[in-house]
Amino acid sequence: MAMTTLGLIVLTQPFIDGIQGQINRSSTLLSTLQVQAGAGANLAWIAKGDGAAARTHEEGQDADELTHDGQQQAVLPWGEYDSAFGISDLAVAAAGSSQSPAENIALWGSEMLSHIEILTSTENKHLFYGTGNKRIVSLDEAIGKDDNVYASIDRGNAANAFWRPNVFDAGVPTVITRDVIRGDLARCAKRGGSRPDLAICSVEAFQALSRMFDDKLQITLDGLPTARGRIVLEGGIDGIQFGSTIFIEDKDASATEGETEASIFYLNTRHIRLRYLPVLDAMTRQRAEQRVGTDGFRDIPLGIAVKKLPDTGHAEKAMVYNKIQLQILRPNAMGVRRNFKLAP
Repeated sequence: MAMTTLGLIVLTQPFIDGIQGQINRSSTLLSTLQVQAGAGANLAWIAKGDGAAARTHEEGQDADELTHDGQQQAVLPWGEYDSAFGISDLAVAAAGSSQSPAENIALWGSEMLSHIEILTSTENKHLFYGTGNKRIVSLDEAIGKDDNVYASIDRGNAANAFWRPNVFDAGVPTVITRDVIRGDLARCAKRGGSRPDLAICSVEAFQALSRMFDDKLQITLDGLPTARGRIVLEGGIDGIQFGSTIFIEDKDASATEGETEASIFYLNTRHIRLRYLPVLDAMTRQRAEQRVGTDGFRDIPLGIAVKKLPDTGHAEKAMVYNKIQLQILRPNAMGVRRNFKLAP
């Protein structure tokens, strides 16, 4: 008598636990910054320098020494980002009539979410090493150099020394100590008025710091205190608290894959803004509906909009996009430690 075995029957294959993304698109730095709307053809603000003076005077002496603090206009162009996708009519119909995976049944929403994730992840990368030219002007440009032009103000000019960040670089790969870091933070406080509250580095650099610091300084953060408020990071995040500064890692902080020397960016989040330009509908001049950015772990308001593109044949197309820029309001309150050697 013939027995029915699995090989003799046809079954529908369920996909347990849906679609599991395998690419790390976490965007830690984006999650910590204050995000605010901007306006106009570019991102512009006023930087006030030095110049005012006080004096002692003789009784009845005339006020003949008039002084004032100089002002300069800081200007950054908007970074413009998009990510486009298309779906065939057949793919939509087939996915909509399927039972699993659940993420593919509503294929349009699933594709949109994936492209918002890659848009968000790309912008997080550019926060560290973007060079302008329709990109974010990064930390590397804003607080990683002290002799360049940042936001249209030339820091090579001695009169603009107030606009210079604190760049610490021995010139060769160097193993740093707690005293070195303590001195870095003190320098930032002396010039900028307060110590950086956040220091961010690559995963490799964070491992090296973890070996250097006592276990008592290493913490798991259920919420990261920043100027934006307490940011809850999925599953907590390992950090090192050194005085009033918390050190954390970001996968995008590496300048090169497999780096042997690294940088630590010292940030004062009270003086950093992530600005986006709200998108308007060209016909109605009403603000377009905004989508929340996400890196697959947490939501980040980035002013993302969706634009439907012209259909071509039996397919539909769209893009997600935004216009965004990083604003460092007070570079002298921040800085970078260069040439941090990762191994003794």
